[in-house]
Amino acid sequence: MWTKRLVAERAGLSPGEIALDRTCEDCGRPHGRPRYPGVHISVTHSGALAGVAVADVPIGIDVEQRDRPLTEVASHLVAPGERYDDLHILWTRKEALLKATGDGLRVPMTDLLVSGPGEPPALLGWKDRPDLPSRILLDDLEPAPAYAGAVALIRPA
Repeated sequence: MWTKRLVAERAGLSPGEIALDRTCEDCGRPHGRPRYPGVHISVTHSGALAGVAVADVPIGIDVEQRDRPLTEVASHLVAPGERYDDLHILWTRKEALLKATGDGLRVPMTDLLVSGPGEPPALLGWKDRPDLPSRILLDDLEPAPAYAGAVALIRPA
């Protein structure tokens, strides 16, 4: 319901007038990311939290409950040469970026290189997509105790 409320606000309509399209771009089934004409939408949930981001440019948001151990996925998450001290921050940054581009988990997270500990959140590189780092705004979120989060926006070229 929050998604429809936020989209309705932007569109100048009531939430009941909003019909979100959840058609998967790969298989055509109704489990894809939500879409509405002229609005970019991203949703996330983990544990007891859910989040919605709506913007005029491509956006991605992610939250992750810190009690989920990520050590078993580190080899699928950490790019060669990437420094990290918190896998949850690394995960949420990359997931937010993948949501913003619309690639989702179809692109290996190791194709993305993000800034390390003590540095401002930033996309430093993306395999085969050299245009992206200069167009990305990335920030960490602190959505609640025991959660990590991130949001990414893509500026127009």
